[in-house]
Amino acid sequence: MAMKHIDGRTARRGDTREAVFEAALGLFAEKSVSATSVDDIAATAKVAKGSIYYNFGSKSGLVDALLSYYLEDMRDHLAAAIGDLYGWKAISAMITEMLGAIRDREKTAKLLASEFFRTDRSWYDTTRKWHRNISLLIEEALIEGQKRNEVDPTLDPSIAANSVLGATLMAGLAWRIHSKERPLEEIAASIRAVVIVGRDQD
Repeated sequence: MAMKHIDGRTARRGDTREAVFEAALGLFAEKSVSATSVDDIAATAKVAKGSIYYNFGSKSGLVDALLSYYLEDMRDHLAAAIGDLYGWKAISAMITEMLGAIRDREKTAKLLASEFFRTDRSWYDTTRKWHRNISLLIEEALIEGQKRNEVDPTLDPSIAANSVLGATLMAGLAWRIHSKERPLEEIAASIRAVVIVGRDQD
C-alpha cells in the first residue's frame, strides 16, 4: 500500500488534537466534564483556545470527538478479537479485549462510564450508538452459538449482551481504581465465572 503524504499542517493538527485529548481527559478525570472549561483545556494542553474551536467547534464537540475515536477503536479491536469465534468462546475473547482497552485507556474508560447514562448530553447519540454496536457483536456471537447448539436456546441474546457489556465495563473500572496490581487474566476469569455460567472455556 502506498503511503499517504502528510504535510506539516496535517501533522501539526494531529499533534494538537492529541495534546488536547490528553489535557481534556486529565481535567475531566480530576474535575468532571461540566466543571472543565475550554480555557482550562487550552492552558493544560499549551495551545491557543482558538485552535480547540477550530478543531472541535466547542467543548461538546471535543467530548464527542474523543469518545467517538475511543469507541470506534474499541469496536474494531473487539471485532478482530472475535475473528471466527462464536458463542461463549467469542464472549470470553471480548471480555479479555475490553479489559485491555480499559487498562490502556483508563481515563477515557472512566469518562465513558460517567457519561454512559447521561441522556441530556449532546454526545449521548455517540455513546448510544457505540452501546448498540458492541451489544450487536455480542448478540450475534450468542445467536450463532444457539444455531450450533452451544448456547442455551432459551437465553435472550439482547439481555445477555447488555449483562456482559455492563459487567465487564464496571468490573474493569473497579479493577483499575481499586486493585490495578491484579493481572488482567485474573479479572477476566472472574467476569467469565459470573457471565458464562456453567460453561467450560478452557
